[in-house]
Amino acid sequence: MLLISIPPSDQCHDPASPQRSYSTDDSTLDDDSSLTPDEEDDILRRNLDAIMDSDSLKSLCERLSAMLDTPAASLGRLRGNECDEKINNLVCDILVRLHRLGKENLMKNVRNTGLLALLVKYMDRVAAAPVRQSPGFGGGADDAMDKVALSLRCLSLEETMWIPMGREPGLPQALMQICNDDNQYSAKNTSERCRMNAVWAVSNIAYAPANRPLLAKMPGLIESAVMMASSAGRSHEVRGEAMRLIMNLSSDITNKVNMVRNKKFLSSLIRLLLDASPTVQTRALGTVKNLSSAQVEGKVLLVSFKDGALIEVLARIIHHGLEDPSMYTKALKILRNLCCPQTAETIGNCEGIFALLIKEGSRDEPENTESSSVARKALQMLAGSIRSGPQGTIPPCQSYLLRDVSKQTLCNMSTMSTCAMVLAQHASLGENCFAIATHKETLNTLADMSDSYVISIKRNALSAIRNVTRDFRCVPLLARDRVLSPLSRACELSGANYAECRRIALTIVVNLSTSEVGQKKIVKKERLMASLARYAAAPDEEDNGLKQNIIRTMMLLLPAV
Repeated sequence: MLLISIPPSDQCHDPASPQRSYSTDDSTLDDDSSLTPDEEDDILRRNLDAIMDSDSLKSLCERLSAMLDTPAASLGRLRGNECDEKINNLVCDILVRLHRLGKENLMKNVRNTGLLALLVKYMDRVAAAPVRQSPGFGGGADDAMDKVALSLRCLSLEETMWIPMGREPGLPQALMQICNDDNQYSAKNTSERCRMNAVWAVSNIAYAPANRPLLAKMPGLIESAVMMASSAGRSHEVRGEAMRLIMNLSSDITNKVNMVRNKKFLSSLIRLLLDASPTVQTRALGTVKNLSSAQVEGKVLLVSFKDGALIEVLARIIHHGLEDPSMYTKALKILRNLCCPQTAETIGNCEGIFALLIKEGSRDEPENTESSSVARKALQMLAGSIRSGPQGTIPPCQSYLLRDVSKQTLCNMSTMSTCAMVLAQHASLGENCFAIATHKETLNTLADMSDSYVISIKRNALSAIRNVTRDFRCVPLLARDRVLSPLSRACELSGANYAECRRIALTIVVNLSTSEVGQKKIVKKERLMASLARYAAAPDEEDNGLKQNIIRTMMLLLPAV
């Protein structure tokens, strides 16, 4: 799974705000109160100062929560906007003072005080309020909402707070609500800084594995995150954090299944892969990487979506990806993850994908070792999964494979090695042999590679030819000079390093001799016949099974001689 590390908490300290004057305290809930505004201010300040070393925060949160629940008409002297302003100021001051306590005291004071529930209720009330001018929730609330979002972001930096915050009823939804442009208040009043802190807090909460399925089930949460990540009107920071939230959620097994089944989500995600913001693009790619590790059903849905749209985008990123090596390698890994027998044909139908993978798999620079290995593994999976149709018909994906291999082979030794590996893997499936034998360019390519002085190339090419000759229909097609000439030279090889290549070449000759056409061609090759005779007379320890086959072949060829 691919997750972004959480930044240290020292990045989130809020500067102390100037001291305020207050006229709201416990007595404002009582119509019969005889306290003057100055007395109310003194009581409130004492309550706030006591937060550092007492349990009064819990009591204060309860009283403030009651104020939020109580209709303005029952609040005595404080009505309408005046009451709203008092609540805004009080929320701000509580949070500023809590931040001054330091991390350990902050954590201690947040637990079991009802502060999280209070902040949820406050955010809900602000989001539901009509847009008004200051004072009130349309004006004074802006500063308080900024501090609420910042405070929750700072709390979310602590690992021990992830579960409590994720399970606090309504908290993630309230944070996403203040970022939602569909909300009247948020669209006009929420600052980009507040949006960033809010979605950052939810992203951190989603870092806890236990929270991911819960968050994904919350109505509209993923949709809101996608909308924010896709919105050109939002800042790069907000869009990046929204994408991080999606990426963290996509690492959950259950969420993967639901995401790959959501066509609207996939459409947005593919668009975000080509986003102008590098942060959004990188995290969108991380999301796809998480999804690509899903079960086979998920891979099939991803690959087949909109006729391979995802594969085309990945190919584009790989093609231009050397400008950003991390993007380039990640895209290759995603493509490798998506390769399986069930998806091979769909991936192969994306024209140019084999040429691209051969090119990337043949890079021999030290810095490209990892990416080259990934590309070769993807090629092996595809080549070993694509099959010919009934009666040897060649589907488009196989046609692209054989064509691209034939074109790329002679570029350089590294490319030739990759192509030899691909053809050996492809020929290992018996139903593909006839397609290879009838594809003239591929057969010539194999013949050329079987004459290479590089042992790995020669071995893979000879292995592919040997597999093809096991299909009796292919034997007459291979019994021609273009194949037999390099085969004669391979049979003459000496030395321990070439022992395997020599045995494979001799096996090919034995297979070709099973047809009348093959017999007539073989007996005309004096050097080839000499190699057969020499091996037949070799000590038994060479390869007794092969030796017996060669002896039978020699006896079969005698009438033709």
